[in-house]
This record gives sequence, C-alpha cells and structure tokens, in this order.
Amino acid sequence: MLALLAGCSETPPARVEIAAHYVPACAPAAEAAPSRLALSALGDFEASNASVAILRGDAAGQTLELPERTLAAELSALDGEPYWGSGTLDAYNRIPILLWPVRRACALAQIETGDADAEAWLAAGSDRLGALLLLGAGGESYRVDLASGQVAPLERQGAPRVPRRAAAASELGDQLLLSGGVETSTGSVLASGELFDPVLRRFTDATVALARPRARHAAVPLPGGASLLIGGESEAGQALGSVEVISPGLGRAPRAYELLAEPRIAPRAVLLGRDRVLVGGGYTRSAAGARAPIASVEILHTDFSLAAEPPTPLAPPALDRAFAALGPGSALAVGGCEPNEAPAGDCIPCELGCVSRAVFWLDSSGVAHALEPLPEALAVPAPELVSGSGGSPWLIAGTRLGHFDPWLERFEAVDPSLPGLGAPFGAALALRPGLFAWLAASEAGISLVGLYHDQRGPWSRDVAPLLVGGAAGLVPDRPPSARPSADDGRLEYSPANGLSLSGPQAIVSVADAEYADFRLELTLAEGPPPLVRLLGAGSEAAAFGGLECPWPTDGGASATRLSLRRALDQVRLERLDAALPGASATCQRPLPARVSVQLIGSRDGASRLTRVEITRSAE
Repeated sequence: MLALLAGCSETPPARVEIAAHYVPACAPAAEAAPSRLALSALGDFEASNASVAILRGDAAGQTLELPERTLAAELSALDGEPYWGSGTLDAYNRIPILLWPVRRACALAQIETGDADAEAWLAAGSDRLGALLLLGAGGESYRVDLASGQVAPLERQGAPRVPRRAAAASELGDQLLLSGGVETSTGSVLASGELFDPVLRRFTDATVALARPRARHAAVPLPGGASLLIGGESEAGQALGSVEVISPGLGRAPRAYELLAEPRIAPRAVLLGRDRVLVGGGYTRSAAGARAPIASVEILHTDFSLAAEPPTPLAPPALDRAFAALGPGSALAVGGCEPNEAPAGDCIPCELGCVSRAVFWLDSSGVAHALEPLPEALAVPAPELVSGSGGSPWLIAGTRLGHFDPWLERFEAVDPSLPGLGAPFGAALALRPGLFAWLAASEAGISLVGLYHDQRGPWSRDVAPLLVGGAAGLVPDRPPSARPSADDGRLEYSPANGLSLSGPQAIVSVADAEYADFRLELTLAEGPPPLVRLLGAGSEAAAFGGLECPWPTDGGASATRLSLRRALDQVRLERLDAALPGASATCQRPLPARVSVQLIGSRDGASRLTRVEITRSAE
C-alpha cells in the first residue's frame, strides 16, 4: 500500500537514523511484537515514495535516506499488537521515537512512597525540550527519557538544591523553571527558583530570584520564552493577586504586577492563543483555614500595558475545578466540588457538599456557555483536564477517562478504565498535542502515567474533505449551538451538509498544525467565500479574502472551488471553478516563517464548505 503513493522527492535525500524504543512497561511480548513498522517522514513537503518506508519491528538504529527537509517522523505497527509513535529530528540527524500502545494508558514510572499527594510530588516537562521530571519534596527526583522511556534518578548534585512542596514548573527559554513553593525543612515560602538544563540533564547552580515569596501558584510559558507566575499563597497565608514575569537570563530583576481582580490560592492558568492567559479556580482561606472557592475566571493580556478583562462568573463556585485550552482562543471549565448545605439524593459527596457535573465553554470573547453536564461515570471531586489534539481535551476522572467532542459539545467516557490506579493528583501535563501524562496513586505509591492518543502534531498533512473525513482537525472557537444576535458568529457542522460559517465572529481553526509554504483548497457549496487568517507564533496575523485582498470575482456566478497558496510573503488567491477558471489575485504581506490557519465567516452571509484540504506545498 505504501508503494502506491504518487509523486517523487524533489530534494536530495538525507541520511537519518531512526532510534525507536517501546515504552518499557508496555513493551509487547516477543510473540505479539510487530515484525514490521510503517514510517512516514514529515516536514514542509507532501508524502511521496521517498518519504515512506517499511522497517523491521526492532527499529532501533536503522539509517534511512529521507527527504532533505525532514523534520520529524511517525511510526506505526503493520502487524502484531497495535503500536505507534513519533519524534523530531535532533542535532545529530537522529529521530528518536518512543512507541506507545495505541490509545492505551501506560505507566512511565512507578515510585514507592508513602507521601502521595499533589504538594509532595510534581510532574514537570516539555516535549520541545525532551525533558520529563518527577520531583519529590523529600529530595527524591527522577528524569524520564522521552526518547527511550527509561527512568533514572537525579543524582544529588543534579537534583533541586532546595527540596520544596507546592511549587510550580514551566518552560523558561530552553530550560525548565522550578519556582516558589514551601521549603520542606523549614516550612518557609520561597522567593526563588531553580533551572533544569535538558542538555546537561541536571539542575544548574543558578538561582532565579522571584519578586516575592509564593507557593501554590500557577505558572505558564509565554510565546516569547518568558514564564508567567500567577497568584498563589504568601508567607502569611494570604491569597496573592499578583503575577510576575520571569525572563530568560539571570540579569533581569523580577517585577510583580497586581493584576488579578480576585486574589487566589492554587489557581489554574491556560494560555489562550498567543497573547492572553485565562486564570480560573483557586480559593481563599477563612480565619479557621477552610477553603472558599472562587467562582470567576479572569483573562489577562500578555501585553501588561493593557487592562485585564472583567472577570466572568461561573456559578456555582467549585473547589478543584479543572481547566484546559480548547483550540487557540477558548477553554473548558469542568467539575469540582460545589458548596451544598442540603444535598439531594443524587449528590456525590465531597469536601464542601456535592461533586459538580457542570461544564462551561469559555469562548474567545470571554462569554461562558453552560454545556451538557458530565456523565455520572466521570463525576469525581477533583478531576484533571488536559488539552488534546484536534482541540479536544481529555478528562481524567479517578480511574476513568473522558474525551470532549467540540462539535457535539459533550464529554464521553472512554473505555477501558485504568486498572490498578487510584485518583489523579496534581495538574496533568500536555507534552504534545497527542500525548499527555499525569500522576496517580498506585498500590505501591505513585505512578507517572502517559497516554499517546493521536499522531496529530505540528507537521500533520491533513484536513480531510469534510463530507468524507468529518471535522477532525478543525475546532470552533465557540459552541456550535450558541446563537449570537444577528447571525454574527453562527457555526454549524454535519456530515451531510459540511461546515457553515456566518459572520466574522464565526471562527474555525486548523488545530495543532503549522505551515511554511502551503496550498489550501476549499469547495464552497453556497454563500460567499470565507476569510482565511494566518497566525504567527507571536501576535502576528494577516487576513486574506476580505476587502484588502479579496477573492477573485466576476460579479456574477458564485465561486465553488477556491485555492489559497502561500509562498514566503506572497499569497495567491485563485478561482478553480468553471465559471471563472484561472482567475487569481496576488497579495504581499510580511508573514512569519510558520503559520497556523483559521477560517472566518463573511459579513455577506453564511458560507457552506464541503471540502477543506491543506497540502504542504504552494505548487
């Protein structure tokens, strides 16, 4: 089947070593192991005979000739038990690939400990940096090699110098920042951080100063390489309303900004797109030490000269409510523990009253939409929510998993359950679009568990014809059932009718993937053509198909087939239908090297699309 791919490579081949390993705890038995693996090279090119190969099942150390512009590769089993994995090209012309069982959770590390709680252990990591750490407040620390799945303890000289509880971790440039927390030996709240260097595979001797002591705070990496620390608890036990930006390099003094409308301990924070951060959840403490949940969510701009947007209430409030990004500009809020002094018969008891089954979609305008409640099987006091590929978050609910469908606007329980694991604790960690990890209690202590659920990533080639392949890979920025006034922002999708966009508030994003030069083809069943917006890694954006760079038209017959070709800073808009064949318009715009793609509804009516397809070539 692989040999039937059309086309040939137009660039000379490069010799690339494929280093594949099975996750050790989930490696197949010898009699069930795949004997052949299908490889697909990925990069800014289309599939061809030169970009695919069939490898033997033990694909460690095989060297291949692949297209010169290869940036990554995927592997999948052709026989035996189903396994798959992907990896990116390193500086040594090597692609390490960790093979996972298809859509089956797998333990990456198992640690014997009697201290299994969210404040004593922290999972920290970055697929971009190839680092995954398991940090213990008692001084035990481990590193998981994301290339081989091997687990190794951090030796004393390479572990954090200050053991700490209730700390936070995030990327900081090309390192990982471990910030704040409570010093284990003294109980004092720390105003310092430490840096893990993934090249050296150890914590360095550098100390990062924070503007103020903070523990139980949130930390998110910003697109420019900085890290944003949000809220938390002061040394006096008060909720903090400040945020601070930590920049790469040790010469910059930290600075705190009092930006939160509601100070909060243990907030959750989600990066929305490239220039906004959603802050939700958290609590304050009463004089007696009881936790009081905060109901609102707030949106901060990463340009701190802009005022924060007014808080959005989520009623009723809930402790341990979970949050995750849903596409580039919106988010989900799920579950938690609601105060309830007179619980009904269907109440699932928790710390304050009853487990919440509430699900909210927070759209890019800051509006909260209440969705269908969680299935009872997924209702637990402290759920964990994590971003997934295709704009579809996953819910970890005790020993069950749930998956959110943005077009159906609901969660569905995913079988099988997770035998031998207790409740999750601490924030789940999205390592790449199709891979996430979380900590869970186990019979012997704790387990670091991973699930590789999808191959989709930055170099994905697909958005299939909608009537054939469904809307996978396309994510709306608001619930399709939402009905804005004047039809501005209406979104609809069905396999029978395709995708409809009406008005400039109707936005659909191609999830996960980024493109250099590419060609986008649209088949338009009715209505005006949509706008196409190209977004860079920062705040750069350019729209095409509007007044400044319109689609070609003859003022008569409507377009049915359209093409947008991007080559460097030049974008060519074409008509491919019989009414106006070959008509085109070319626009020059300064564009980033790599962009993501959005479709936006027209002001002139509803656009109904039956095909959306992107190829990684402008030809």
